[in-house]
Amino acid sequence: SNLFSSRPTTPPSVAPAEQQRGKMHLSRLKLLLTATVVRSAACYGTPLRHPVHASRLRTLPQRLGMSAAFATHEEKHRVIFVLGGPGAGKGTQCARLVDEFSLTHLSAGDLLRQERASDSKDGQVGATFAPRRVARPPHRTPRLPRTPQMIDEYIKAGKIVPVAVSLGLLKRAMDQAPGSSFLIDGFPRNWDNVKGWDELMADAAEVQCVLFLDCSEEEQERRVLDRGLSSGRTDDNIESARKRFRTYTQETVPVVEHFEESGLLRRIRAEADPDTVYARVKAAIAGDLSGIGIDLETGGGPSDGG
Repeated sequence: SNLFSSRPTTPPSVAPAEQQRGKMHLSRLKLLLTATVVRSAACYGTPLRHPVHASRLRTLPQRLGMSAAFATHEEKHRVIFVLGGPGAGKGTQCARLVDEFSLTHLSAGDLLRQERASDSKDGQVGATFAPRRVARPPHRTPRLPRTPQMIDEYIKAGKIVPVAVSLGLLKRAMDQAPGSSFLIDGFPRNWDNVKGWDELMADAAEVQCVLFLDCSEEEQERRVLDRGLSSGRTDDNIESARKRFRTYTQETVPVVEHFEESGLLRRIRAEADPDTVYARVKAAIAGDLSGIGIDLETGGGPSDGG
């Protein structure tokens, strides 16, 4: 027998059933690889460029027959975003809602300020999106300078901190909180925040509504300066406030308009005294609170086991 014979080789016959099983295994492998790529991007805090990626990730457990293999949480967090300009009264109104309805309040700004004040070099910002054992590939995704000093520079300049940092802090706080219903104020503040939330948090949280405290710039400026007399915040001064107003107008107002078009926005006139504004807030989001299991009569809900 000549090993170099040019005689054509007849491929072995494969039964149709075997062919079908092979195709199914190949399809399953492709789905697994897709899941790995998409979730790796989420872990690194890298925005997914193609909109189909996020939807593929959300449907992978069902398509793979693994009901919880890729699920981030057994039960989604329920979220109400609270938006408004600097001094609009977000913190004041959130505090009252927490007192009455046992919600958990997370302020994106407060989390950033706490991180800025931390002693750690990188503050573990974005730790929930960072891989535990696998090092970040330096040639593909350069490490974001997540230092308290960087956060301080952004806050003083009135700029919006990168979404990977804000989301890392928010997700860490949500995962550590005892409840599952949250008021998140000061987020999302621009389109990058919106896209980052949709891509990285869609499996972990569901947005119930967006509460928007609509207040004139003159009134907000007055409140910020009054607050600056005792708050000790480095951004409660006229220079930083006006930078924040410009950033808010340019980047946050389009986000507010987007949520209004989607039907999620609850707009509240917020120039009145806190009691009047709170009455308006309660009336506007009563249906949304009921939707997340809050008892409007007793104030009890999922967060406190009521």
